[in-house]
Amino acid sequence: MLYLIYIQPQFFRLFLVLEPSCALELSANPHSSIAMDIETAGRHLNRGPRRPQLNRSRSGADDVGTRDQVESTQSSEKTDARDNGSRRKTQNTRSNVERTEREPATIRRKDSQHHRPAPHTAEKELVLLRRRCEELTTQLKSRTDEMNAVQSFLTTVDDISEAEVIGMVTTLNAHIFQVSARLADSLQYHARSTLPSQAESQASGWLIGEGLTEALVRGDHSNDPTLLQIAFQCCATQLVAWIAGRWDFSVERERHRVIEHTYRLIRKQDTQAIAAGWRSLTMRHLLSQRDKDDVDRTMADTFFHAFSDVARIAGVGGADQEIYDMIVRRGALGVKEIVKGSLEIGSVTKVKMLSSDLVVIAAEIGEEFEEDEMEDDYGEHVAGDPAADDGMLKILGTTQIGLQRAEKLDGIISVTTLVKQKIVLDNIVGDESTTKSLSD
Repeated sequence: MLYLIYIQPQFFRLFLVLEPSCALELSANPHSSIAMDIETAGRHLNRGPRRPQLNRSRSGADDVGTRDQVESTQSSEKTDARDNGSRRKTQNTRSNVERTEREPATIRRKDSQHHRPAPHTAEKELVLLRRRCEELTTQLKSRTDEMNAVQSFLTTVDDISEAEVIGMVTTLNAHIFQVSARLADSLQYHARSTLPSQAESQASGWLIGEGLTEALVRGDHSNDPTLLQIAFQCCATQLVAWIAGRWDFSVERERHRVIEHTYRLIRKQDTQAIAAGWRSLTMRHLLSQRDKDDVDRTMADTFFHAFSDVARIAGVGGADQEIYDMIVRRGALGVKEIVKGSLEIGSVTKVKMLSSDLVVIAAEIGEEFEEDEMEDDYGEHVAGDPAADDGMLKILGTTQIGLQRAEKLDGIISVTTLVKQKIVLDNIVGDESTTKSLSD
């Protein structure tokens, strides 16, 4: 079988490789003989243990020698093969032992690699953790706000002291007195030839009452305007108590009544802390919806119209608009301070006072005199007066507002007067169209 043909041009030498251990050299030189060197060709090629094919054209002696060499070669190759097999078995055994020893560590390493997240998986987990952290932070803030809100319903710590509120009431009473005295002294009066109409009486009647209205109509105020000053004070105190007690000043009057009724029910059924917390929270929201400038203008205009009605009944001359403009010019600054003080007292007593309820009071016209809550501002009434004790003297009006504290303890509401309201009794009005001297 022919495997390789190699030609050297200069000698035209040809190698015929029949088997890995057998080579045949042929020469084109006519003077050289053909020679075969099987062993040299086998060593040169070293192709591995394959049994060579014998050249059947050679002589018998050559065949015998070649067979011996082949058998020797095969024997050595078998020995080498056995040795190589033994070495391979030994190496395989050692490899198996080493593999067995390394196998637990390899398994652990594979397990750790199996559980180790890929880079993109780790980034996703980090994003999820951050998102979860943000959610927990938001929930914590929400729960904290809820706890603070609940705490506001449980605490009874005041944000303003009673002494501060008492000071505000005292200041407000001073403004009422000053405005009333200034208007009474600056207006021009004329004796009325006719009684006021029913509309005029009703316009001022709910503020100064029927008894004081009749006294203003019958009296002569040009020499002594004290009664008119009292009328202005009584008018102002009623408006101040009304403003300070209001929840809402919107045109929807039913809204105020609903809120007031709801608060009274809560106060009756729940503790002071819960009722005060509800009051404070509700008033804060109402204040946030209030148009302060509009409320200030509306309330000031209410004062101006009320004072104009009183002045008209007392005999101040001029048309309605002229009287109104006169009141505005001479009482604008004072009325502005009264409105500001009234709204401020109403706000702080509802929002900042939690341990109790502070209420601005003005006595109702016609009710009996109460020594514990009132002081007679102009009369000579003292405790133990038989007329007052018998209920014969009635309240003609309130000249200065008072302040009471109402506190619920053990289910019972106790009331304490902090500032007594000053009132005038109906005994200051004469029976024959005159009044007693009030300026003495």
